[in-house]
Amino acid sequence: MHVHRLAAFADGNQGGNEAGVVLEAEDLTTDRMQEVAAATGYSETAFLLEAEDADYRVRYFTPKQEVDVCGHATLALLWLLFASGLECGRCTLKTKAGLIEGVAAAQPELRLPTPAVRLIDPSEAEPYATLFPVPFTHSAVVDSGVKEVYLRIDESFRLDALAPSTQALTAQLIQDGLAGAAVYALGEVDDRGYQQVQLRNFLSAIGIVEESATGTAAASLAQLLHEQGYGSRYLFTQGHALKKPSRLHATVGRDAVHVGGAVRRLDTATRQTESGG
Repeated sequence: MHVHRLAAFADGNQGGNEAGVVLEAEDLTTDRMQEVAAATGYSETAFLLEAEDADYRVRYFTPKQEVDVCGHATLALLWLLFASGLECGRCTLKTKAGLIEGVAAAQPELRLPTPAVRLIDPSEAEPYATLFPVPFTHSAVVDSGVKEVYLRIDESFRLDALAPSTQALTAQLIQDGLAGAAVYALGEVDDRGYQQVQLRNFLSAIGIVEESATGTAAASLAQLLHEQGYGSRYLFTQGHALKKPSRLHATVGRDAVHVGGAVRRLDTATRQTESGG
């Protein structure tokens, strides 16, 4: 059993969000998958399984727990299917969050069902104003399979200085039934018509202090901004505070959000023995 190590949503030959991918997971128990994810040490590891009603079934584990879906690990998986000669072209992947469609290619892409957007008033977002001492101009809760609060600020230079207490943020997120908090700032529209957005994403309620690139957050935020009239095409930059610069592009469609980016291989596959070594 091999763990492939990749970085999804890379910015050229740097950055991206690391993910483990196991292609031959059919004989692994849930406990064993959790052990492998903990040993791999990335925010998520994806395990590929057979499925009767989709091309594949995928399970995702952080080092601490199983999660319903993970955008960057899915993108890494799609790229690896292509690179390994196992590509299904347009694949359907069965996850605990539902069916995901994707393109297994040199430039892979996810098709995530339209996220559910709920605007919230300032009083509901007030606890986060204490955790992130910057003025928010807009707040919403969006669920793309990973439910988070999205907080907009006007001054992008403030993003890198954010340093919330992980313990306090985790307690608030759990109280609110959320996985994470995303703080973002809008930039200019580039010459290709993409609205640029800078983003930081804190997912401590599911054991991730901060992500360097989050596909589900890109889908959620694209849908939120689309509903607010900012168009249908977005370019997200993330990970700079972690020194892992990442780029994610998203396009809002009629009934889905398409999210894509580059994937780079970090090293050759790592073999996990039955004892986890």
